[in-house]
Amino acid sequence: MLLFCSLLLVKSNVWIHAIARAAVVAPSSIFDYTPWAGSFVRDSEGVSDIQVLICRNEAENCLIETSINSLQISIKVKQADELENILAKKFLRFLSMRAESFEVLRRKPVQGYDISFLITNFHCEEMYKHKLIDFVVAFMEDIDKEISELKLSVNTRGRLVATEYLRQFL
Repeated sequence: MLLFCSLLLVKSNVWIHAIARAAVVAPSSIFDYTPWAGSFVRDSEGVSDIQVLICRNEAENCLIETSINSLQISIKVKQADELENILAKKFLRFLSMRAESFEVLRRKPVQGYDISFLITNFHCEEMYKHKLIDFVVAFMEDIDKEISELKLSVNTRGRLVATEYLRQFL
């Protein structure tokens, strides 16, 4: 089942927060002992397989998928121009290289998204659920803020370089 929500006036982070809290990551009697996390199995009895796509606009959306024993949150970050595209790509690559430090961050995102989180039932047993969701939502807000700050920094530095270069000709 795929639910599509177009949220133009309401902040998407509020919806992501509410949906992720509602998606309970419960242990499974079938897949608890698998060596891999996030066993996405289709067409099984008792499998709660829900996908929710939350869009702020075409370039910025979030996909929340639930499975038997995991919750996967995939995020596509806003990239309005070429500079934001380059900065986002470099910044998210930097974060994905350090995925093991974050524990819930996937090293390789889902196809079509910039970054993905995988929260398993083991994470929910070891950590507080509400703190995990708060971390993901804060992470989303901070990524937008960091990319905007990086863009301002690059533009400021470029303006200073151009000013110094043009002073030679005066």
